Amino acid sequence: MFDVIIIRYGEIGLKSESVRRRFEDKLIRNIILAFRKESIIDVRIKKERGRIFLRSKNMEKAKNVLKRIFGIVSISPAVETIADIEDIKEKALELIEKRINGIKTFAVRSTRVGKHDFTSQDIAIEVGREIKEKFNLRVDLDDPDLELYIEVRDDKAYLFFEKIRGPAGLPLGSQGKVLSLVRNKRDILALWCMLKRGCSAKVISYGMDKELKDFLRKWYAESETEIAEEKDIKRNMNGCLALVVGESMRDIDFDRDKNFNLPILRPLVSFSDEEIDRMIGEIGI
Repeated sequence: MFDVIIIRYGEIGLKSESVRRRFEDKLIRNIILAFRKESIIDVRIKKERGRIFLRSKNMEKAKNVLKRIFGIVSISPAVETIADIEDIKEKALELIEKRINGIKTFAVRSTRVGKHDFTSQDIAIEVGREIKEKFNLRVDLDDPDLELYIEVRDDKAYLFFEKIRGPAGLPLGSQGKVLSLVRNKRDILALWCMLKRGCSAKVISYGMDKELKDFLRKWYAESETEIAEEKDIKRNMNGCLALVVGESMRDIDFDRDKNFNLPILRPLVSFSDEEIDRMIGEIGI
């Protein structure tokens, strides 16, 4: 049904022009690397300001990979057409017809970038009228059974039903290196938080080799993560900007801070035990 995946990023768009381009290119390289690991080779990627568009013969597998790439805020499998209201209406009716079972109410959400002889509201009204008349559905803008999103960008229009969340943050490897101590699942969660901020990492594992390997594989972080061969922390500090641990407020080890000349980062310190456990479950540690 869908022929393109819209990839959205967040913080990258706030950077200066040169930094934004560098981060976009890094994100695209990370996407390509992750796809290679999953043996997805038939991929075409196009970059526009604020969006990356990806095409693949295996859209379902591509979607599942993109959900686990740092720097991606959300993705949407979409249908592409030209930025003409009549063509948009035609595509909208085709899409709704395939989703009509069990649907009683709907809403059309439209956005527009570029110069056109119509507004976003015009799109929503025209398309909504066609859907209502053909399928006898009721408009409900507050809690619809089905939402149709229409995004018009210059001479193209994209229609989709969902915005699938990614991990957000910054592209992996776009920031400095941290030294991560991994003794339990909380330490892995702390590492995840730093990878999400774009850091690369050197990791000292204390009996967590399998869990760590599975975690890095799942989040496509192997290329930016070095597993230290020895457990001596001071010897592994070279080239690292900070030490990362998974301590919460109640179990902070301040004695450790005195022994090292690196900043100690504790990404979990503001979370409750319940929140930490929920996050561990969500990222699949």
